[in-house]
Order: sequence, then C-alpha cells, then structure tokens
Amino acid sequence: MFSTSAGVVTLSGSVENLPDRQRVVATAKSVRGVTEVNDQLTVYALARPDDEIRADIQSALKQDPATKSYQTTVAVHDAVATLSGTVGSYAERQLATRIASGSRCQGG
Repeated sequence: MFSTSAGVVTLSGSVENLPDRQRVVATAKSVRGVTEVNDQLTVYALARPDDEIRADIQSALKQDPATKSYQTTVAVHDAVATLSGTVGSYAERQLATRIASGSRCQGG
C-alpha cells in the first residue's frame, strides 16, 4: 500500500525479501513529483534451515562473475549470515555483501 501527500510517498505493508523492498522504494523515488519516500515496509522472510541459506549464499557468490574468485567463507547461525575472508577493496566487500543479501536467503 502507499499514500501520498505533498510529494511525500509513504509505503506500508510487507514484502518477501530485501531486494523486493529495495525495488519498491527505488520505483517510488523515480516517480516524477515525489520529493521524499517514507519507507515503512516490513520484510518477512520464510523460515529456512541455516544449511539452505548458506548454500544459497555460496551459490550466489560463485555464480556472480565479479565475486566467483573471492575467497570467502559463509557461516549461518539462526538465519544470520556472516561472510569472512579477504577481498581487495572496500568496494569488493560491499559487492559480496550485496550479492549475499540478494540471494534466496531472503526468502525470494
């Protein structure tokens, strides 16, 4: 759902994963006349075993051309993922984090 008032869009409701939330917010921001987006969306993730989440993150990192050569380790405990390893720059760290966040671990 959304409401608007004087160029301010308020988004409410729920989405299944973080990438969906980011897409909805980006779409709202791109509309002509929108001056501000008040994001009140809730992300609800489907409960999944830690092993499945870890496998999905590892697969996503290996399938991406930029991150497939990274030497990373993925640990998941109570649905919270931790990436460890060494990359060449802060930008590479951010990319690995973004790839992991966008994987099916978010319920998508």
